[in-house]
Amino acid sequence: MRVQFLFCVMQGAATENFTHFHKIIDTDRNFLQLFAVKIFKEFVAFINRGNVIDLAVGVIIGTAFGRIVSSLVADVFTPLLGIIVGGVNLSQLSLVVGQTEGKEVVLAYGNFLQSCFDFLVTGFAIFMIIRLVNRIREIRKPEEVNHSQDTPTNAPQPTEEVQLLREIRDSLAEAKRAGRGKENSD
Repeated sequence: MRVQFLFCVMQGAATENFTHFHKIIDTDRNFLQLFAVKIFKEFVAFINRGNVIDLAVGVIIGTAFGRIVSSLVADVFTPLLGIIVGGVNLSQLSLVVGQTEGKEVVLAYGNFLQSCFDFLVTGFAIFMIIRLVNRIREIRKPEEVNHSQDTPTNAPQPTEEVQLLREIRDSLAEAKRAGRGKENSD
C-alpha cells in the first residue's frame, strides 16, 4: 500500500484517491507513534538495568584517572627519566631510505620508539598506583580476618576416626529406619 501511494504521488494521481491515501498516511502515523513509544520504553528499560549507568560512571572515572596518570607520567616520571638518560629525545631519530620525485623518503622510527617508551612509562605508573592500592587493601585485610575467625566455618576439621564413626552411626540409623518400614508393611 505504501509503495502504491508513493508511486501514485510520483505520477500525480494522489489527488484522485486522496481519501484512500489519507487513511494510509494516518495508519503510518499511528504506526510510527507506536514504534517510537516502544523504542523509548525499551531504551528506558535498558538504561534502568544499571549496567549502562555503571559503565558510564566507569568511563567518566577512567577519563579522570587517565588525566591523573598522564600528569604523573608527564610531570613526575618523564623529567626524572630525562635526567637519568641525559635528555634523550627518541622522536627525532629517522632513517632516509630513498628519494621519490626529489623528496626524501624518511622512516621515522624515532616516533615509534618514543611512543613505546611513553607506553612503558605509563604502564609502570599504572602498575605503581595499583600496587599501592593493593598494599592498602592488605593492611585493611587483617582487621576483616579477625572478625571472620569467630564464624563456625573456621572450625577445625574432624579426624578420620570421627568421620568414620559418624558414617557408621548414620548407616545404623538408616538401617534401623528401613527395618521399621518393613515391619510396618508386613
